[in-house]
Amino acid sequence: MIKFNSSLAIQHFISVVKDVECVNLPPGKVQLVALFLSVAVRPPLVLSMQRIRVSTLVGRWQHWSLLNRAKAIRTTGLSLTPFSSTSEGHEVSSGLSWDERTKQFLKDSSNPTVTSQQFLPQAQAVIEQLVPMADDGNTEEVNAFSIRKTPLLNQNNEPKNVALAFDFLDRMLELEHEAIAGAGDDEMVHHGLNNRCLNAVLKLWRESKNSNKSRTLSAEEVLERLDHYRSVRASSLWIPDVQSYNILLDGAGLRGEIDFCDRVYRWMWTESEQDSLLRPDNVTLRTMFKAYIHAMHSQGTNVDAPEACEALAEDWMKRTQSTSSQVIYQSLIHAWALSDPVQSEVYLKTMAQRCLEGEEEGPDTVAWNRVISAYAIRHDQPQKAAELLEEFWQYSQLLEEAAKTEDELKSRTVARPDLFSYNSVLEGWARANNSKEANKTFTRLQTASSTAPNAISFTSAIKANRSNWERVEELANDCIQAYQVQEQSMDEECSQEIVGLDLPFFHAWLQAALHAGGGAVAVARARSILDRMRSLKIQPDTKSYLILLDCFLQNNDDIEGATKWFMENAKSDMDEASIATFVSTILTMVDDISIVPPLLQFPRRQSISLLQAICDQNFLTRPETVERLISQLNAGQGQAILQFMKYECSTKAFSIVLRNMANESNGPGAETVFRQWKEHHSDDDLSSLADMYTSLIMAWSKNGNVARCEYWLQEWLDDRQLLRQPDKRVQTAIMSAFAKAGDAEGAQNVLIRFRDQGGDPDVVMHNVVLNTIAKSGSSQLAEEYLKQEMKGVRDIFSYNTIINARVQEDDVESALKWVEKVVDLFQKENNLSCQPDLVTFRPVLSWLRRSRDVHAAERAEEVLRWMNDLHEQGALTEAPDSHCYQLVLDAWSKSRAPNSSKRTEDFLRYMMDDATSLSYATVMRSYKRNPARKLALLDEMYGAYLQGNNSLKPSVEIFRLVLEDLARTSPERAESFVCHRMAKMYSDGLNTAKPTRKAYNLVLKSWAQKQDDPKAHIRAESLLRELQSKYLEDGDPSLMPTMESYKAVLTITSKQKQVSKVESLFDELFGAYCASPTNALKDSLKPDLACIHAVLLAYRSTNDAAKAQKFLSQLEEWKDTNVLDTELSVQSYNMVLSSMAGQGLAEDCESFLLQHMMKDRGIEPDIASFNTVMTAWSRSRLPEAGARAQSLLSEKMTVAPDALTFSIFLRTVVKSNGPSPERKKQQAESVLEQMKAHGVEPTARDRKLLSVAKVL
Repeated sequence: MIKFNSSLAIQHFISVVKDVECVNLPPGKVQLVALFLSVAVRPPLVLSMQRIRVSTLVGRWQHWSLLNRAKAIRTTGLSLTPFSSTSEGHEVSSGLSWDERTKQFLKDSSNPTVTSQQFLPQAQAVIEQLVPMADDGNTEEVNAFSIRKTPLLNQNNEPKNVALAFDFLDRMLELEHEAIAGAGDDEMVHHGLNNRCLNAVLKLWRESKNSNKSRTLSAEEVLERLDHYRSVRASSLWIPDVQSYNILLDGAGLRGEIDFCDRVYRWMWTESEQDSLLRPDNVTLRTMFKAYIHAMHSQGTNVDAPEACEALAEDWMKRTQSTSSQVIYQSLIHAWALSDPVQSEVYLKTMAQRCLEGEEEGPDTVAWNRVISAYAIRHDQPQKAAELLEEFWQYSQLLEEAAKTEDELKSRTVARPDLFSYNSVLEGWARANNSKEANKTFTRLQTASSTAPNAISFTSAIKANRSNWERVEELANDCIQAYQVQEQSMDEECSQEIVGLDLPFFHAWLQAALHAGGGAVAVARARSILDRMRSLKIQPDTKSYLILLDCFLQNNDDIEGATKWFMENAKSDMDEASIATFVSTILTMVDDISIVPPLLQFPRRQSISLLQAICDQNFLTRPETVERLISQLNAGQGQAILQFMKYECSTKAFSIVLRNMANESNGPGAETVFRQWKEHHSDDDLSSLADMYTSLIMAWSKNGNVARCEYWLQEWLDDRQLLRQPDKRVQTAIMSAFAKAGDAEGAQNVLIRFRDQGGDPDVVMHNVVLNTIAKSGSSQLAEEYLKQEMKGVRDIFSYNTIINARVQEDDVESALKWVEKVVDLFQKENNLSCQPDLVTFRPVLSWLRRSRDVHAAERAEEVLRWMNDLHEQGALTEAPDSHCYQLVLDAWSKSRAPNSSKRTEDFLRYMMDDATSLSYATVMRSYKRNPARKLALLDEMYGAYLQGNNSLKPSVEIFRLVLEDLARTSPERAESFVCHRMAKMYSDGLNTAKPTRKAYNLVLKSWAQKQDDPKAHIRAESLLRELQSKYLEDGDPSLMPTMESYKAVLTITSKQKQVSKVESLFDELFGAYCASPTNALKDSLKPDLACIHAVLLAYRSTNDAAKAQKFLSQLEEWKDTNVLDTELSVQSYNMVLSSMAGQGLAEDCESFLLQHMMKDRGIEPDIASFNTVMTAWSRSRLPEAGARAQSLLSEKMTVAPDALTFSIFLRTVVKSNGPSPERKKQQAESVLEQMKAHGVEPTARDRKLLSVAKVL
């Protein structure tokens, strides 16, 4: 407890200022003065003479009198302590939080019934907590890699209320005025109080953020406060100095308000001409550098930050007229490190060289470390970081050698590599997964004389060696042992302290367990590590348990095992937040339909069982934890939790489930949940109740169910307890329901009703109506609505809707006129809400891309160049992106203009800054059958990729396009490309160049078309065997030959009449199919009809009818017994017929057709079937051949004959042996009459046969 003693305070006050003669000054006001002065001279303050103004207090005090005594106290270490904890007086409770204590002081100090002896101790307690914040140092270093800070907390571990702190300052200022006024005009008190309290509050503001409990001030509001403090006359209490404004700049910079920072910085220079206290110092410069870097970083890029810092440095040199560049270089090193470490290194080495030449101080260790860490971590160049670390050591040694005497060496600041230097390189090697180099660096750190590894070092070393479990165990045990030794000798002074074991260290260890071994081994290791953490009194966090879950999932996705462990251990070992995250992660994976095979063993009903178990066993007891879990699950799982908890959840939990229902467009489900809430709850949380009504309306709105939206809106309006009425968002949702239903009139009626009720429809509501009209297919009506109903409430979305509607009607000319109008609105009328964006132009570009007009591509390019011009003028919100360029490139690739392929490539050169692998693929598609050009483009991409341009990394699609063109022209070149070129690129690290089964299949298909090469089947089979060998060697599923691979080889082998080889290949394929252990594998190896036809073709080409019939019988048996369910076609049977016909087996051929095909198997023959039998009779040359053919044609044919049928019939009649010439003539004349009856004109060959038969 802190006690207050007024007499002791006065004694201290008089002992400092011995010239004081205390007369009739009210005691409370003397105590207030003592309080201020005690804070003013409290170490380690350095008082500034320019800020101390001392007047009289019952007599004249000279400026030097008070100042010298204050400095004497500072020098001797004497401290004024007017409120001693051991003195008697009024107690101040230490149990109050800072916020509570400050509010109590503000209340008591404004209450006339409370004396100063009562409220001043509260002020002292507030100050005692504020002032230490001022001692955390100025912004001496700009850490560009650590742009986030931890907010200052009160004793309840909550951020201090910044607005309250400023209210405290204001109240103290008022109290000072009251004290001064009480002394009279001739006895004004001008206290020499420093700004420790003010700057402490400013630092508090710098770290603060808006929260539900308190709102922080904006930078502009803080600046207004500082201006107020500077403008207050007759007071020196809170006078902002350069440190105050530096803190303001730092806070604004952290908030990304770079324009504000620039303005204040320029003002400080201007104001410093009148008030030297505000003259910017080196801290100001560094703070501005930091502001630039952070502003660019928060926007996702820092490309412009270094240039801005360079300009700032040049301005600084002019203003300060400084000849020393040390501060500038030191700051620019930090500025350039993030974006270009090479430039940062140039400044670093320039400083180092000047130092070695004796011109000025060199770069400090922080500067060296900044560049080292930039190379190692930010830019993934650990090798360069390691080289720079070596140069750092050399620089340090040169500095030491340059010192001529020991005194000179002591006077110099010699920067040396420290632990951070090594840790940066170590982390870089760890991220590059280079355990060899990481171990070298770690060993060197262990043997260094000036430093030793800490927990961060061990963490990086473990990450680098995560695939080597033995090494990981060795490192982890060494770190823990060092930590335990340190703990045992805490009272002894240690030169090197191991940073306390932290969660990142154990996370790295757990990740190593995950990667170094699989399955149950990883789980056992991870559980052992968790036990080790608890034994060291380190509580595993959520991430720790998620890594354990990953270990379970690595074991064949053992979700059941993870669930079992969870149910046994979670309640005793895990906090509720970890439990919620663990459960939600499991259930999210169960719901992921992309992970189907592993999760078949963990069906959805078991996921619901898991939720029921954690609810029944009270795993979650805090409402906020239940709400957190529900927010991470889908609507159905959230509804299950409500049910299992017997609906004894908070209203907010119901609200979250309803919101999820709305997101899933589940109107009926949302109504069910709402009724469950009504049944079990009262209207205790009206805010959440309004949110629930909103979710109900949103859920039905997304379904386009207008009736239910209107119903729940009326329910809301009828609920008397709700003061919060439906807002524009709700009205817009109802309008969206009409829009979803395509009812533009209904949407407009909702808007009119809202307006009639006193509402002010905004542009979003109007745009819903406009968009609905436009989608109805009438751009004209949409334009009329825009002109008549949306005067003054139009934005760029409104105009984009009209433009898109015109494009949808193929009226691109009108669309372009609207685009021009939008541009004019922004440029000429300065209508900021109508600034065109990329969406304004994309519909036009898309239409031109689809257009078949010969000039479409040229117009698309003109539009794109116009967009670039508008962006340079500031009229377009952003530069055309890669999508816009791709649309134009596609237009050129599809263009019918002359030399379109060359124009496509020319445009690629124009867009090179935005070119991607997709762009090159588009150009390649424009070159038809030009493998040479495609190979040249591939070489160009690969070269750029090797130079560091990752956007031009050749994709799998690029290799496919090149290979397809090679395969069309030359299977030899295609094979060489896959087996040599792609294989070499893949071995060099280009993963997209991997020669997979798909690449081999393309080459195999190419060989399948090479029928004129007698060795084609040999080359094809050799390639197939190579693919098989690679698969057996690597076990990579992407290399496993499939039916497609065999089919290509079967095709060429069959065409080249290698019957025995065809049989062998088919037997091999069929054997692999039958031996497949899974259905997926069976499907990939199942012989299709083309494979079967390849075998039948081989038999047909050799006229081996017996084998053809036997193979067909086998296929039919497999089909009947479900061994192979490939459906045989009529072509399959025709090929057997053809092999019979080739041997002239006419009788067998006709019997096979009429009996086996049509009767036994129920196969409907086609005209080819009958023609084949006719051909068999023709080749038989039997005397009865003509009659049998006539019988087949007139009596048994079930399809209409064609010209070929009559040609075969005529040849059968004329070429048959036995009939007399006269008989042949009669039969030929009959055939000719039938041909005429069927409208078939005799061919030249038919006429020749008729001539032979003496008919013509």
